[in-house]
Amino acid sequence: MLFEFSSFIGLGHQVVLRALSTFGWENLFLVVDYLAERTERLERPKGYLSTMIKCFERGEPIVGGSIQPSPLPRNHAAV
Repeated sequence: MLFEFSSFIGLGHQVVLRALSTFGWENLFLVVDYLAERTERLERPKGYLSTMIKCFERGEPIVGGSIQPSPLPRNHAAV
């Protein structure tokens, strides 16, 4: 159902799969809900989601700060 709903708001299947692997199911529901509330204002929802994924991967919070990335372990070497 999530993938079907995502297509209604202009998200592509591939970007939703990438978002799922990045955010997990629970957070993906929050992300899709967040985007659905803003569909009228977003020209490119798929591009917006791609940007959210990149921000999250950089360690930035998304969905108005509701989703926080996990902190890196102390012994993690930066690349």
